[in-house]
Amino acid sequence: MQKDHSNSGNKNEDLSIQDSTDQDPVVQKLVDELTGLAKIKDFEGISVSIYWFDPMLRFAYPRSLNDLFEGPSKSIYLEGDEIKGKLDLFSQITTKDIRRVWTMERVWARFYMVIESEKDGRLFEFLFHGDGRNFIVNGTQIRPNYKFLDIIMPFFDYDGRFDMRSYGSLH
Repeated sequence: MQKDHSNSGNKNEDLSIQDSTDQDPVVQKLVDELTGLAKIKDFEGISVSIYWFDPMLRFAYPRSLNDLFEGPSKSIYLEGDEIKGKLDLFSQITTKDIRRVWTMERVWARFYMVIESEKDGRLFEFLFHGDGRNFIVNGTQIRPNYKFLDIIMPFFDYDGRFDMRSYGSLH
């Protein structure tokens, strides 16, 4: 287990899992960012890029994010009004859905999604798997919560939804 090395007080306290999420400002900020996505009404300049490996592919070593971009991966790109109605489920995220972890030692990139705005830059970044099959959401590593897979399902076609369901059943 790793220690929290932030300026949060007792540096010797073991914080490998964040239990009291209601008082964690990082979790609250993350929830605010995610629920804010559901409030977007103007989709001009907004894009979604998604990359993933087929869930049945097995690799002899961990794959990096660059490996995911280079293939053999699948991808989807949406922009503007193609995104309309697909962000609504982000409004359902609460602090109870997010349990931070501090175990980032390596990434096993299997899936990556980014929502970007020409005006505001990255709005949402989702990578799984971090260390221990955790999710990394906007730079924060969290325990897997398959509510996130449900939230991103509207972005996929039939084949993509099938793959995402397979990821959910593998854990």
